[in-house]
Amino acid sequence: MSPIEEIKHSLAESAGLDRRRFLAILSASLAAASSGCNRLSERGEIVSYRVQPEGVLPGVSQAYASSLPGYPHAPAVLVFTRDGRPIKIEGNPDHPASGGATDAYSQAATLDLYDPDRLGKPLYKGQQSNWKDADGQIRAALKQAAASRERILLITPALVSPAARSVVQRFQTAWGSVTHLTLEMFHSGEALRGRRMVHGEPSTSRVNWDKARRVLGCECDFLGPAGRVADHAGFAARRRPEDGEMIRLWVAEGAMTSTGAKADHRLPVRPSAQPRLLLWLLAELVRDERQPLASNADIRSLLTQLGVSSEEVGLPKDVLEALRADLVGDPHRSCVLAGDQLPWYTHSLAAAVNSGLGNEGTALSSVVPSPAQLSVPAPDEWAATVDELRRGQFGAVLCMMANPVYSLSADLGFATALENAPLVVSSSLLPSETTAKAQWILPAAHDLESWGDNDDHPGLLTLQQPTLSPLFESRQWEQMLLAWLPENQLTTPDYGAYLKSRWETEVYPVAGAAEDFDRFWQAALHDGFIKTNSPAPPVVHKIDPTGLSEAVGEARRLNSPELELLIVPGSRTYDGRFANNGWLQELPNPVTTQVWGNGAVVSEKTAQRLNRLEGELVEFSVEGRSVTIPLLVEPGVADDVVLVEAGYARKTAGSVGTGVGFDAKPLTSNSGGISPWLYTGVTARAAQGSAVLVRVQGHHDTKGRSMVQEIEAAGWLKLAGAKTVHTAKTSPSSWEYKGHKWGLAVDLAACTGCGACTIACVAENNIPVVGAEQVRRGREMHWIRLDRYYVGKPENPRVVHQPMMCQQCDFAPCEKVCPVAATVHSPEGLDEMVYNRCVGTRYCANNCPYKVRRFNFLDFHDKRSPAELIFNPEVTVRRRGVMEKCTFCVQRIAAGRLKAKIEGRPLRDGDIQTACQQACPAGAIVFGDLNDPQSRVHKLAASRRGYLALGELGVQPAVTYLSATRNPCPGLKI
Repeated sequence: MSPIEEIKHSLAESAGLDRRRFLAILSASLAAASSGCNRLSERGEIVSYRVQPEGVLPGVSQAYASSLPGYPHAPAVLVFTRDGRPIKIEGNPDHPASGGATDAYSQAATLDLYDPDRLGKPLYKGQQSNWKDADGQIRAALKQAAASRERILLITPALVSPAARSVVQRFQTAWGSVTHLTLEMFHSGEALRGRRMVHGEPSTSRVNWDKARRVLGCECDFLGPAGRVADHAGFAARRRPEDGEMIRLWVAEGAMTSTGAKADHRLPVRPSAQPRLLLWLLAELVRDERQPLASNADIRSLLTQLGVSSEEVGLPKDVLEALRADLVGDPHRSCVLAGDQLPWYTHSLAAAVNSGLGNEGTALSSVVPSPAQLSVPAPDEWAATVDELRRGQFGAVLCMMANPVYSLSADLGFATALENAPLVVSSSLLPSETTAKAQWILPAAHDLESWGDNDDHPGLLTLQQPTLSPLFESRQWEQMLLAWLPENQLTTPDYGAYLKSRWETEVYPVAGAAEDFDRFWQAALHDGFIKTNSPAPPVVHKIDPTGLSEAVGEARRLNSPELELLIVPGSRTYDGRFANNGWLQELPNPVTTQVWGNGAVVSEKTAQRLNRLEGELVEFSVEGRSVTIPLLVEPGVADDVVLVEAGYARKTAGSVGTGVGFDAKPLTSNSGGISPWLYTGVTARAAQGSAVLVRVQGHHDTKGRSMVQEIEAAGWLKLAGAKTVHTAKTSPSSWEYKGHKWGLAVDLAACTGCGACTIACVAENNIPVVGAEQVRRGREMHWIRLDRYYVGKPENPRVVHQPMMCQQCDFAPCEKVCPVAATVHSPEGLDEMVYNRCVGTRYCANNCPYKVRRFNFLDFHDKRSPAELIFNPEVTVRRRGVMEKCTFCVQRIAAGRLKAKIEGRPLRDGDIQTACQQACPAGAIVFGDLNDPQSRVHKLAASRRGYLALGELGVQPAVTYLSATRNPCPGLKI
């Protein structure tokens, strides 16, 4: 009997069916018809666990503490799995460096895990092979190289893992002549060299945000997408006027960044001129007899002779005087930060200013550099190694999770030199420029499939544990090195067992744990980290006059009137490793709002001087090296500065990232310009043609509408004493909410536009990637977008970022026009979407004043395996032709309510967090019950900084925005 006949038979036998049973049978008939009338038995079967894993309940998420060493700053995370597959990343709330928050990169880690383009099997000269043959042949080649006294070149990422460092050391000992070099594109060692010159030893520093009152950042985007989560949180905590005195931020930079957007005073200064700004500050310190530096005769003499005047700095005198007074006026509680792209002598001068102001040990904590930072090779070391490779002195080259062909400067000629090595092995997640040059291509395990530990966070040792078995025939690179040891030294290729054994012999004895090792190990896995030592006492460095003299001489000499080029990490691709991640490629740049590519960011005046419009191609040249890049004209860029994001124009990166954007790397040199990422003497000429630059925001100001509001610290003091509250957010509603009334509060003073909320929403709600062409047509699908507005003069505007999601209006215009009641108002204040009713009229989107509804024009979801594993089963995967939008993570509301019911208690404030709230590193988003007077969201909604976006329309949104805040020097206008 066919399925249709079975259904007819069931209907004939079921006289008097109730409505529920009838609908169930009708649904089954439609399903059978759409499936080609296959029997259920022909479509596989559901098999239960033979032995159910301990603690695993079907349909219930499990959280595992881990870390992601392959991502910037090795974030400590919780990995949520459903039935054995990771579907969501959150920050580890117990980890001091995380506090429960994440960044956009780590939120997108699951897409990297389930990338269909990942390497699946070992390949030898393009043909599929197996691990047995790979291990045998590679070990034999290493043995032959050792016997013939040829050297082995091992290239790895910067090793934040003590266990990985021990594996490398063991590998070097076993094979003898092994040259190990670490490769991180943006770890150039300039900062360490600069601090060593003036302090006599390498060191790094971290800002103590609870103690700092004044901050000067020089080309230092610490609030950018690649900034540390702790810096986002610490800074945001000092920008809320309700909580006490606000920190004041000065920023000197060549082009607008996320940090510059939050500045109270932003100084558009060419990167090459910023050392002169610090030199002027240092000279002012020695002229002030109240400052400690004034008593040092050597330094005083040096700076008196080689200091610079305010005119040479290129900034108005009143601005410089205000900056000096701000930093000097509060000693021990100010700090000066220099960005990694600046040359070493800038870091020397910044360190000297901090020492002179007494900031070390108070506003700044000096930290001993990690082994990963100390292992950064000098440029001449790379040059010598490549020269030896070119002369055939290496019998094997092992590139383990590193892509030197793409990452190294083209003038080194690494790709050509690689042809002289008898054996080239490349271990990688995805095809890359280096795998294209290798004989053996080996699939690497993703961080979520791997064991490990890391000491990137001072005083902590963080564990990494796999959350599922490898999806492909992949291995960790550490496990590969263990498997390639000589036969007489092979123990176990299981890296998890190696890690545990090392912790038992080296970590456990010094950890001071009273438990036996197994309990200690399980506790460490549960928490995700252990504390390794008590905080070191504050360190106050002395200044070495000799080293400072060299730095001062370099800063005094530099003065270039020509174009200069600054290359920075890609806000979405970083150093190119995330080029194949569609979630990140489609996340708008926080300043330019560009997606799916990059450009040469210049000011309007520079574009006019070049006689080119936005999108038109320009050829830039440095010392005979040239690239062609389209212009991207942006406010806030210093004249004659060209900024280009790296990580684009990958030649081999997978189906998503290959060929996206333009590459400025051919302009770089291993010997560097001013620094490896800053070049002066750049020439430019018009090239033929243009390129399409896709931006998601075509307007830059609010046109007088009440979308964003700003307030200064002085104005807040007046507002705080007022007796009335803004009426736009307190007008009555005809809706009566007897139970919960869900709402959001968004603090624009804290938001930095990092994009973590957007990617968290994408991962939580199964939002697809639509591609550059669809975004260009205005068809992006993000449920929460980050709007960026400029205020003031284009040469140096103020910037406000605003997360914009569905406002869940009481008088929702979308509800009034839907002909099929697909969008309805819930008893708890949510503007809900009933997807199976939607017929795609799009009337609701046309009627929404906030433009937050998204329409599925096409079936955008990737159908290739294993991409289907990424879906959150709690959220419907929408079909083509329906409207979709934010509903405050209604699935999380239901889960929180169910948990409270099971525990026999009412819902508590904080039980439910939306995905955007949980991810936000600045804590800018708060969700809760507006009907609960004790809830945080209720109190924030009543804040005197609170307002409703477009409140004048009377639609009564459930989202309260808190005004952005500034703390400028009184009377100083820039």
